[in-house]
Amino acid sequence: MRANQTPGWGLYGMCRMRVVRNCSFVVPLMLSWAGASLGAATHVFQVDSGGTLLTGLEYYAPEEADSRDVSLYGRSATLTGSPTWGPSSGRVGNGMALTAGSNGVQLNGLPAWTDANSWSFGFWYKVPMHPASEQSYLSVQQGGLGQFGVSFRQESDGTLRYLLIKRGIVTLADCFGTTVITPGSWSYIVVTYAGTGGQLTAYLDDSQDCTATESGSATASNGNVGVNLEVDNSLVDLDFNIDELGIWSKVLSSEEREDLYNDGIGQTMVAPVVGFRWKGAWSGDMAYETGDAVAFNGSSYVSLARASTGNQPDISPESWELIAQRGDQGLTGDMGPQGPQGAEGPQGPQGLTGSQGMSGPTGPTGPSGADGTSGSVIGGNYANAGNNRFLVPWGDATTAMEANANVPVPSGVATKLVVSLTVAPGVGHSATVTVRKNGVGTALTCTVAGSATTCVNTTDSIAFMDGDLLSVLYTELNAAGARIRFGFEYNAP
Repeated sequence: MRANQTPGWGLYGMCRMRVVRNCSFVVPLMLSWAGASLGAATHVFQVDSGGTLLTGLEYYAPEEADSRDVSLYGRSATLTGSPTWGPSSGRVGNGMALTAGSNGVQLNGLPAWTDANSWSFGFWYKVPMHPASEQSYLSVQQGGLGQFGVSFRQESDGTLRYLLIKRGIVTLADCFGTTVITPGSWSYIVVTYAGTGGQLTAYLDDSQDCTATESGSATASNGNVGVNLEVDNSLVDLDFNIDELGIWSKVLSSEEREDLYNDGIGQTMVAPVVGFRWKGAWSGDMAYETGDAVAFNGSSYVSLARASTGNQPDISPESWELIAQRGDQGLTGDMGPQGPQGAEGPQGPQGLTGSQGMSGPTGPTGPSGADGTSGSVIGGNYANAGNNRFLVPWGDATTAMEANANVPVPSGVATKLVVSLTVAPGVGHSATVTVRKNGVGTALTCTVAGSATTCVNTTDSIAFMDGDLLSVLYTELNAAGARIRFGFEYNAP
């Protein structure tokens, strides 16, 4: 899918593979302007372990807004409005950003599916914020009553919903996702349907989000797919980004879904390079074109991108493909014959041995040092009572009122905050403990996130005067219901 893009030739690099390398070496065909039919081209997926991702592929658009936008079998894409393309809009290279109610894309000439056909969609998806109400963002469109349709929807609570419908409107299957989309973060979505009476299943980042069984029947759709362009209702009040959109006339296997997700890195379709242009040692100041080959740290690489500058080959898989890797250190060879013994050198003079010095008398005992500071630990262990709770020190009680949890302290310094949870918050979630002074948060804070269960802040320390009020605040972002344990040092003079 491209907007008013001058057609051109594109040469793209060899496949990046996790398990098996499946490539064909061809020159890609020139593609046409947006809104017209995009010509068929022989491309391959960068990761295709079983060599099956091209089977049943009906449409694939990398959303690069240039000749990398591939449409197999002469499909076409019609744009409304002026979508935005660029690196900030994409997950793999460029992507497309659509604006609520003003941009849309209609993919034309796809198979006219009924409820009996199996199919799959796969794409990267990002929203800047959750909508105020349910909105549609992708649909298999219907031209009249009784026709088969599909609707993918963003819910206001951050989850996703997937429906099979018969225009009338009759719901054939309704799959409610349970995973909350994090605003501003990319998610890879795969939706599969197994055909008559089969399962409608959705996957988010290669993990099943929901599944539902289809029941009913409908006549064929009109063969179009709408992205932010719904013909059956007006629920298109949604800003979102989309990238690497693929449509298959089959149910994607677990291996195919895993390859497309590619450990969260993603991938795209490329037309393999025919021949290399050797450019010698890689330089961060040179602009490399597709097909340029370089040497770097004993290995060789070929450029996958155009006008690529400053992308170090060994850490830039989106820009460089490995050709030949530097080998391991070879085995130590056999010992050679012993050489002739050299002439004996002159003996140097022996140095004088110094005399042992006598032990000196024991010195007097020094004065006693000044008294050190008095140190103690403030802490507690609490059941999780939710977000924005104050933890009463030296106990297990929590409260929503800071006045019920703060305590006066003698002058001293709070430091070395340690937090431990009994259960990790989970991906995209976190839990934070903050030491507060006189009702204001301080820098002595510690956050446990993702799969971690502990954190330590040994960097910050907070000074208190006599009578200052000390309190401890717990906040969380969708963290699991774990017990909260904390402790920190309090040193008084």
